[in-house]
Amino acid sequence: MKYTRAGKAKMDFSDSFDELFPKGALDGIFTNKELQQDENKDKSSFERKIWTVSELLEELNVIMDMEFGQVWIEGEIGQISVPPSGHKYFSLKDEFCGLKSVCFRAKDKGFVKYIEEGAKVLCYGRLNIYKARGDLQLIVDHIEPWGIGKLRLEFEKLKEKLRKEGLFDDIYKKDIPFWPKRIFLITSPAGAAVRDFIKTITIQAPFIPVYICPSRVQGDEAQYELIEAINLAEEVADQNDVIVITRGGGSLEDLWVFNSEELARRIFSCKVPVVSAVGHEIDFTICDFVSDARAATPTAAAQLVCPSKGELTSFLTSVQTRLKRAFGQLLTSLSKDITLLRTKLKHPRAKIIENRLALDDLERRLFSNIKLFFLEKDSLTHQIKNELYVKSPTFLIRKNFSQLLEYKKILKQNIFLRLNEVSRHISMFKSRLEALNPLLGLKRGFALIYDETGKRIIKSVSELSNGQDVNLILKDGQALTTIKKVKYDKKNM
Repeated sequence: MKYTRAGKAKMDFSDSFDELFPKGALDGIFTNKELQQDENKDKSSFERKIWTVSELLEELNVIMDMEFGQVWIEGEIGQISVPPSGHKYFSLKDEFCGLKSVCFRAKDKGFVKYIEEGAKVLCYGRLNIYKARGDLQLIVDHIEPWGIGKLRLEFEKLKEKLRKEGLFDDIYKKDIPFWPKRIFLITSPAGAAVRDFIKTITIQAPFIPVYICPSRVQGDEAQYELIEAINLAEEVADQNDVIVITRGGGSLEDLWVFNSEELARRIFSCKVPVVSAVGHEIDFTICDFVSDARAATPTAAAQLVCPSKGELTSFLTSVQTRLKRAFGQLLTSLSKDITLLRTKLKHPRAKIIENRLALDDLERRLFSNIKLFFLEKDSLTHQIKNELYVKSPTFLIRKNFSQLLEYKKILKQNIFLRLNEVSRHISMFKSRLEALNPLLGLKRGFALIYDETGKRIIKSVSELSNGQDVNLILKDGQALTTIKKVKYDKKNM
């Protein structure tokens, strides 16, 4: 038995029961004689236990039902598959691991809309091993959306920061006086919290004075008024006094002032014990963690700081509860063997689930094989159709016609090439003939000499005689002239 907070008695479960019962009264109650006897057995007497795969997986399913039962699991949905049966198969994963999950169609209700790939959800169900494949999976009975807002992230970040600094450590918690001399209540005078607190104090300990330090408990300026109220209470209080900070419930935004880092550090540095009673029982703020004690409600705060006649009764009730828990644990331990024997009778629900999963698996494989069969037949039909088309008259005519067009194109190209070549030769011969044309010299001032008949060209002076008439052919006409004298050039003779 331990004494804390100025003499208040409390008992941990680890405390000895020797003070409550005579020595030896509980012998044989908290020990398992069968386990003790097993430990004394010769190890060589144990027989090797050999399992089949089916037996082992069935046993694991039973153990998971016993140890875990229904569980809540947070994760991100991925790889959704919906077979013709209508059941939904998906994976539930986090940053490091993944868990196969299934939601049967019979349980598909309002939460089916949350089964979307990439959605972060909170699933409620039980673990099961599908024996046909040995896969661990979650049989999902309920799904809720799961997300953390900006304020929640800020709350967790500040909480972790202050925790690492040690502001939440128990070694810094101050004991609440068993009989406080004065109570300094920091809250809004107009709120319901102050009325609930004073009403409880009046009933439980009317002799303890309560001093109200008014302050706003919501809004941007509230943290400064709360800090100022703590300063005021600390100035006039002594070590036998206690400060209570309280307000009624509200949303996370309404209670956000009590997550102020400045307010938290001021509460931590306060020399007077501080009790936080902010919001309802489910509401937690940074002030709750850094204060010396936390109460779920203003009424609970009044009951915490003031002694009552019921405390002894509560203590005895607590001892009774621990005894019941101890006996319950013993009975649970002894009943495990019975439970394991009961598992020899297979539960119909497990068989139904197993058959349902096997049916889905067979159905999926059947549809896959049917699809593959039709794809193969379709490919074969397409191949035969192509072969028939290649051998059909229409294809041959088109093929020959295409070749004919190609030959026509080649012939046309060859004709044009040949014509171009002939045209090039004609042009070349024409150029040569023009170069040999005697009439071209007439344009350069030369003249042709014909006899008087104009039919024979005179090529040499030996064909001329004095007084002979000849015709001169010029570029723009002809002229009749008479040879007066013939002179021979001896160099050219």
